Amino acid sequence: MVIVVILASLVVPRLHPNTDREANASAEKMVLLINQAREEAVMSSRVWQVIFDPGEQSYRFMQYAGNDFIEVTLPPFAGIQHLTSVSLNQLEINGEPRADIGEIYLFPTGEQDAFRLVVQGEQQQFVVVMGPVGEAGVEKR
Repeated sequence: MVIVVILASLVVPRLHPNTDREANASAEKMVLLINQAREEAVMSSRVWQVIFDPGEQSYRFMQYAGNDFIEVTLPPFAGIQHLTSVSLNQLEINGEPRADIGEIYLFPTGEQDAFRLVVQGEQQQFVVVMGPVGEAGVEKR
């Protein structure tokens, strides 16, 4: 009986998704991708754009080419980055709250739009932040 209880205690947490852990992992992944996109903007001498869509719980990367922005097709930036089991909330770009889709720009000069975005788990919030210069990071609330 004791063995069954011990095994059950190991399995049960895996059956229920830990959205706080997923929120942290999603925020950290977003930060890594944005920081890598910043470097790509500088190295390629092209403006990059990150589009956040809280309504769809997603974000994606675009790059300026010619006279328009086109979707980045290179891994790990390719496609729409969907978040599951967590939500994106309270997007602010350059100090202005955004209720809908928001765009930040990453310039080849190393400058960028400042933003704050809350990645919400079940009980915890992780805030992805980036200033007008420097790398993005994660703050736990």
